[in-house]
Amino acid sequence: MEYTIDKDQWEYAQRINSNKYRSLFSVIKNTVQSAGKKENIKELSDVVNNYSRLFSSAVGCVEGQFKHDSLLNLTGSKDNLLAAYSATIASKTVLNDLESALENNIQTHSQNLEPIKNFDNVSFKWGETSYATVRRALEGVAEYCISSKKNPLESMKEYFVGYSNNVNKKIKSKINNAVYQKIQEIKWKIGPYQVDGLKPIILPKNGKSSKRIEERETEQFYTPFQNLVIEDILSKDRIIGNQKIITDLERMIRCLFLYNKKQGKNPMTAKEKFQQKILIEGKKGEGKGEVCKYLIDYATNINKTLGSNLKVTFFEFESSYVDGSIQKLKSQFKQISNSDTLYLIWQDEIDQILEEKGTGRDSSNTDIIKEFQKFLQGQYINKGNYMILATTNEYLKLKPAIRDRFYPYVWEGAKTQNQKAVLFKYKLEDAIQADYIKLKESELNTLGKIAFDYHVSGREITNICSKVKAEAFRWDDLKQVFDLRNDYQAQLAKIDEINNTVGFQEIKRELAFLIKNKKTAIQDSIDYDSIEGALANGID
Repeated sequence: MEYTIDKDQWEYAQRINSNKYRSLFSVIKNTVQSAGKKENIKELSDVVNNYSRLFSSAVGCVEGQFKHDSLLNLTGSKDNLLAAYSATIASKTVLNDLESALENNIQTHSQNLEPIKNFDNVSFKWGETSYATVRRALEGVAEYCISSKKNPLESMKEYFVGYSNNVNKKIKSKINNAVYQKIQEIKWKIGPYQVDGLKPIILPKNGKSSKRIEERETEQFYTPFQNLVIEDILSKDRIIGNQKIITDLERMIRCLFLYNKKQGKNPMTAKEKFQQKILIEGKKGEGKGEVCKYLIDYATNINKTLGSNLKVTFFEFESSYVDGSIQKLKSQFKQISNSDTLYLIWQDEIDQILEEKGTGRDSSNTDIIKEFQKFLQGQYINKGNYMILATTNEYLKLKPAIRDRFYPYVWEGAKTQNQKAVLFKYKLEDAIQADYIKLKESELNTLGKIAFDYHVSGREITNICSKVKAEAFRWDDLKQVFDLRNDYQAQLAKIDEINNTVGFQEIKRELAFLIKNKKTAIQDSIDYDSIEGALANGID
């Protein structure tokens, strides 16, 4: 028999128990902090507090499921058995998470884990209420961690192994064997955690995680890659920037499809011709995303032609569970290494997920960066069946050990006067075709020259064009669009109809306004009145 507590139930239990045991958490945290003779008291306090919350939430989940399924009536069990059983399953839930935390803890820790023996009168008392059981267990773990000379994570593991085994023995001694056998084999899936019932826990020799522990962690945090759907793809000739970069990256895309399933290798990787890890650097709004979307579409078309098994995706590893993020990321790295699937991974603004945000295990994503570095360095098997397209506008936020593993390209987008003029044309093209924006070729060239002379970026040109089109719309006639709500195509046509005519002067005015207020991009000494005067008269 197996019970499943889904994500919503688990998150609800966390919220409820956070309130139910709020005062208890505060007392325990203060108890640990008041022992402040240890250098690592802050970490100790955080660890005890985190796992106290995890333990109490798991207790709530187990009790709720038992009562919902009337399992107590089936077994003839009493409330004291429910409290004991829930505490045992909760302790194993904590141990699942501690295994992950210990494996990923950046500190060196000892290998001599020995669960303490006697909890009978200290951490568990038969017949107490659930609240008293939780309180006694958490007070016990706080005291044990304070007195231990080991790293807090190891101390927690020792405590909960001993606690689980001793409460299990107590249950077995208090109920008849038939009832015990009935509940012993019940397995639990609580959120991301899997617990194998009341089986005793045996620590591997020398404290090393067994292969089964590793497999269990992979299973509980298994995170399948999601398909990435892209829209609004530009053709290659409409992407403004260095076309040679796109051509180079098209070659790398083709290399991906040379992966040999029979050999489990890519000959282009073996001969160091395939740059699998691409980092496109550039300012916001200059078209890095458009380049990636075009390349994804390019790869998708090749995949259709060849009948291959390409998956376009992204790394997804955010988790609300303790150390869940690192385990989800490991799961996805292992899927790539163990699969013959071709992966094209678009990771936009990669600096946001691989930026060091602080110090300490609980306040930074150091473990994520460290694991990503392992993957990039080849500590996971690289079969040549993946390619990463990453973008950043904050190149220096990435650690050298990360960015040096990528093959870098600098994308500058619309750089020249002519390119900026073409960008205006493309961004206003639908409005020009609808005939409510009227621009001559010479006027487009003038806009390009102004943008070039005053360092107006691609993002700023895009924003100006969007603003002009929005302000041209006759908003008092919006009801005409609403009345066509059952015909989307008719709505689009109507939106093009009800606009005021906009010309060169209106667009120049918006450009002058932007330049005047762009104090961080141009020198304060520029004569803005001269700019406005020049724009008003036109620049040939």
